[in-house]
Amino acid sequence: MSYRLKLWQGLFKRDVASYQLHKAEIFYGVWARVVLLLFCSAVIYGVSGLLGIGTEPIVKEIPNTGLDKIYIKLSLFTLGKMFAGIVIALFLLFAPALIYWSLTDIPYRKLVIIQTFVLMIFLLERVVNILLMYVFHLPWFSSPLSLGVVAQTLELPTLVIYLAGGISIFFVLSIKITYDFLKQLTDTSRMKVLFMVVCWHVFLLLTQTILAFVDVSTLFS
Repeated sequence: MSYRLKLWQGLFKRDVASYQLHKAEIFYGVWARVVLLLFCSAVIYGVSGLLGIGTEPIVKEIPNTGLDKIYIKLSLFTLGKMFAGIVIALFLLFAPALIYWSLTDIPYRKLVIIQTFVLMIFLLERVVNILLMYVFHLPWFSSPLSLGVVAQTLELPTLVIYLAGGISIFFVLSIKITYDFLKQLTDTSRMKVLFMVVCWHVFLLLTQTILAFVDVSTLFS
């Protein structure tokens, strides 16, 4: 059976997509969609740079630096964001697929296909966070779609706020979609599948929290 990758089908028709993917032996459109997602990720991260999100260390230098040098730094910053978008997308596509492949009997290519659906969710969340930041000046951890608002209301420590801010509707949806596909494609017990999916997402959550808390941008200022 052949399978043509349709990105939106993985989000809205998971039963159909998982059945077709399970039976498939020949695949079409996979790498074209991967390239498309990498391009979208680069554009989304680039737009966030153009909108000035994360440029605070550069903006602070304006009084002491010429505008021409500021523009050069902002341009390099935007290019760096685009490169980061590609690297992050590649990581989210292939790293978890490799882990799941080592722990289950699912072919690696099918796991990469599943990760394209997960990457779509990640990019959608990124777009929402950019809009919230640009329109309402809300940082990602203050998104109304996450638990960050609750943590701030309770006046919890900053580290906990960042952690709660990462637990969003998109985070939960990513876990559910990954689990729904994996359980249909493997004979591995559902508890084991759920455990490894949750562990991976917790790893991502903790990594994001630590990087936000440390504020990586200050390491290069």
